[in-house]
Amino acid sequence: MRVRLATAEEIKEVVSSPDLLPMLVEDGFSGDFEPDMNQVWLLFEDNDDIIGIFNFTHITSICFEMHPMIYKKYRLKYARQCMALAFMFFLETNKNKIIVQIPSDRPELVNFAKHHGFVEEGINRDSVMKEGKIMNIIQLGITKSEIASRKAA
Repeated sequence: MRVRLATAEEIKEVVSSPDLLPMLVEDGFSGDFEPDMNQVWLLFEDNDDIIGIFNFTHITSICFEMHPMIYKKYRLKYARQCMALAFMFFLETNKNKIIVQIPSDRPELVNFAKHHGFVEEGINRDSVMKEGKIMNIIQLGITKSEIASRKAA
């Protein structure tokens, strides 16, 4: 598997996929999407197949919010490897922290994040609507030193 920066067209292809779109958006999304190329978009490939894409949005001068998007058919095989490569990318940046925000209806993603060292930092109560249901968002974070410690272990 290899990782590289994605093009705008590749980003649109992945983000608009029927496999991923229902997990990424809340009710009322119009379907129009133009990627912000000032953000970091890492594309994961195996041979000529796109596995998925991770978006890193600048939150502050030292913090990224990460949005992992892996096609369902590749999740079991590649999710851990994608996370490891994303962490390697992050360790080379001048950022200190990554946060992820996961809707409360996705406990398997919360567990996956915790398994990779993310720590639950808070709940944004009643802050997203999916399929007509109001739910919480769980915020988790990991620092550069925590990633480095896990890598050394």
